[in-house]
Amino acid sequence: PLLTDDDLGDLQALYDQMNNAADPDGQLAAREHFYIRLSSATGRPRLVGLIARLRQEVARALRWPTLQHAPLIHEHFFEAVRDGDADRAVAQLTNHYRRVALLIRRYLREAEAKERTMAPADRRGFK
Repeated sequence: PLLTDDDLGDLQALYDQMNNAADPDGQLAAREHFYIRLSSATGRPRLVGLIARLRQEVARALRWPTLQHAPLIHEHFFEAVRDGDADRAVAQLTNHYRRVALLIRRYLREAEAKERTMAPADRRGFK
């Protein structure tokens, strides 16, 4: 396992911040720090940079009400990480990403349908 006790301690503190955040923006910021810190344990700065850029690309979408989800998803993932169960952690994260992708597609379809039903003058401010 790549994670040291220090890594796990840092991740636990970030996970606690994520769960104790006062608002969704604080929760999202703590979640971003958590996942970037986890990625940094690989010791591959280029990979961490790529992951950070990808997460940044979807950060706006993660603020959509449609994509709000229970912290239980991250709890199950972090339990697998703490237990050193890479297969379970991968399965948890894969399922989570599939669900988020599904929700993003649904949100975009609904927004597109809403835009089509609006009068042309109303569409200018919609996006």
